[in-house]
Amino acid sequence: MSHKQTCVLSFLFFFVLILSCGASGATISVINDCGFTVWPGISGSPVLHITGFELAKGKSQTLQIPEVWHGQIWGRTGCTFNASGHLSCKTGDCGSGEMGCNGRAATLPVTLAEFEATGFKGYYYNISLINGYNLPMTMEAGGSSLKVLNCTITGCSDGLNQLYCTKTGCVDDLNQRCPIELQLESGGGCKSACQTFGTQEYCCDNSLTLGMCEPTASTQFFRSACPRSSYVTGFISGVRFCDDVNYTVRFCPSVDTFSTIKLGGQLNYYDRLVSIRGNFTLGFFNSNGFYLGIWYSDDAEARKVWVANPNKPIKSISAGIMSLSIDPKTGNLIITTGGTTLMNITDVQAGPNPNVTATLEDTGNFQLINEIDKRVLWQSFDHPTDVLLPGMKLGFNMKTGQNWTLASWLTKEVPPPGAFTLSVEPNYKGVRTLMIRRRGQPYWTRSLSNHISFEDLFALDHRGRQPYYNLTSVYNAEGWYLSNESSYLEFPMWILTPEARITDDDSSVFWTPEFCYGDDSSNGCVESSFPQCRNLTVVTYNFDEKNGEFDPCTASATDSNSSLSISDCFAKCWNDCSCVGFEKPYRQWNRLSFLEWKQ
Repeated sequence: MSHKQTCVLSFLFFFVLILSCGASGATISVINDCGFTVWPGISGSPVLHITGFELAKGKSQTLQIPEVWHGQIWGRTGCTFNASGHLSCKTGDCGSGEMGCNGRAATLPVTLAEFEATGFKGYYYNISLINGYNLPMTMEAGGSSLKVLNCTITGCSDGLNQLYCTKTGCVDDLNQRCPIELQLESGGGCKSACQTFGTQEYCCDNSLTLGMCEPTASTQFFRSACPRSSYVTGFISGVRFCDDVNYTVRFCPSVDTFSTIKLGGQLNYYDRLVSIRGNFTLGFFNSNGFYLGIWYSDDAEARKVWVANPNKPIKSISAGIMSLSIDPKTGNLIITTGGTTLMNITDVQAGPNPNVTATLEDTGNFQLINEIDKRVLWQSFDHPTDVLLPGMKLGFNMKTGQNWTLASWLTKEVPPPGAFTLSVEPNYKGVRTLMIRRRGQPYWTRSLSNHISFEDLFALDHRGRQPYYNLTSVYNAEGWYLSNESSYLEFPMWILTPEARITDDDSSVFWTPEFCYGDDSSNGCVESSFPQCRNLTVVTYNFDEKNGEFDPCTASATDSNSSLSISDCFAKCWNDCSCVGFEKPYRQWNRLSFLEWKQ
């Protein structure tokens, strides 16, 4: 199968049809932040008055887009005129031999900014790597008057809203790490797999049904490096829609464009911060209340590894007007709506008009940094929630009073703290101890020594192998802590579950039993008092999962306290001698209902 070297317009026009007509066209400002001259090329229908020009470093030029237009903008590099006045370029050449491309498309590989004006109120825009890559590029809207996308397709809600009026593009220099088989022979470009191999496996074109295009190792390279760009025909990761009339295309944007908030900037509810290498994503999410969280970008479940406000969900406001920014008066990270501060995420005093930035690192650490001396003023790693990531600490600093502790969620879906905490106790019964507490009371322990061998802390994983972790124990005059430095798992993390299990990303369970009944100290469980009626010298009591029905004469009682976890229900039933079992019959967002069965 042959595939012509022409640019594929990758837009998929869907989602909405805004029936508000009378649009008078848009403007696109093209800015060159590269350290060299770029020669932008333009193709599209109808053909614009300007179809190419020279743009020196630091310069910009504005294009007027008609009411109806679909086209592409790209950067040509290494352009020269020969003695006959014929223009040729190292990458992105359109073959016209002139400054203007006059309707001609770019020679591949090339990074494309795609734009569609439909004649209705609103525009589609995108940075596409479907045809390869030659320059870092971004495209963004100047601001929107249409704050919330009214998506009516089942299951689309936040997924489509995230594509609305947000910045898109690729800021990574892929030429520096392009796979050998995709490298442009003359340099300066990274070819698509379709251009390189020319087979249907790699050339997933529009003849295939949406969703039938299977990602390959080559497309995964573009996807992981530039998750906000389109990289396979039929996939919509880079397509955006907005009703603004002013847009900006930028060559060679700052590498921290998508990972950093600067003073005067903001992150709205439908946008995301993505770490430079694309490892982690930070953004708002909704779980019967709005939260700010971090998750692995490639985790299909988007399990949150950190939450900024687990105790304070934001309610009773419109998501479309909520944003994260830096307070110009104090330098704190704040969540605002309509100019009103809803909450402070940090507690620093950097003074008015501070030179600070908030950056999501590729470790998953969200840091507030003083740009003058590069001092870290605050970081999320010092405030863990229910997950320990590689590089995080679990322990204490006796000099500063810092205590790194995990707190379980109320349920797997609800971030407010549940019944359990995991910490390193500095002096529990005379030794340092890894401790799980339930509502403040010791529940499970494991003694730790200065030169601990960590093998005995782990149960074997579900394949009967030792889990792949490299743990570091640090003990000095300032304090003592454990740190999970590395792992071979896809998404390395320890999770303190709502049931007090310690698991990793593939649900292998470490150390902790299913329940600590308080009747013995095996498996690290802490002994505690229990009702006389459950005297274990008479009979062994425990709670096992059972299927079946209770006798109709058996009484039941329901407790709908929204702050109870399933462990609280267990404790309540265990201490009520008439209780023979309990269940969680239903969950209603953050409200749990537990049913006790009594004789």
